[in-house]
Amino acid sequence: MQFMFLILFEMQTRNPGGTPEWLGNAVVGSCVAAVVCLGFVYLLPYIHPS
Repeated sequence: MQFMFLILFEMQTRNPGGTPEWLGNAVVGSCVAAVVCLGFVYLLPYIHPS
């Protein structure tokens, strides 16, 4: 995750005003959502055995 923040910081410092300010939040939110969803998919067989 730290690497991603460095990339977002680089994007904003190189081209200020080139990307919308919500883009970083959208990227971080998407990564968090993906981790949570994959975690639930992994835990589902243990929580609800068939």
